[in-house]
This record gives sequence, structure tokens and C-alpha cells, in this order.
Amino acid sequence: MGRYPNEYNAARVGLNHSLDIRVNRKWVTESMVINAYVDIQNVYNKKPSEPPYWQQQEKRVVEQDLLGIVPSIGISVEF
Repeated sequence: MGRYPNEYNAARVGLNHSLDIRVNRKWVTESMVINAYVDIQNVYNKKPSEPPYWQQQEKRVVEQDLLGIVPSIGISVEF
């Protein structure tokens, strides 16, 4: 891609596919409810194809650095 902003609009992004998995568990007692979860986003660890953006100061197209696998865990308690 060249140095001209009009070439930015000609850029195309390829197909993207990702898989997210989440497991929830709930415990109910007389006085509270406990929710716990494990969540994994982008199980395939394939970095998504995001469109580049035009950086005005440097007059060039910049590719974005994106994340692969994103794990998270959590717990909530309701009284």
C-alpha cells in the first residue's frame, strides 16, 4: 500500500473465525447464590483480521496488534 489516504479505502480484510467457550456453575443455598465461571475467548489462538487504520501524523497505514487467547475467571455472590 502506498502513501496516499485514498489507497487506505481499497484495503480489504480477510475472513475471520473464532471460538469462545464459557463454563458456568451455580450453587444455591438458603441465604446466598454463588456463580463461578471460566471463560476462554479465541480458543483457536488465531489473531483476528482487523482493518488497518490511517495514521495522519506519519501519513501511512498502520496494522493493528491484536490478542490471541484471552482467558478469564470470575465469581459472584448474591445475598
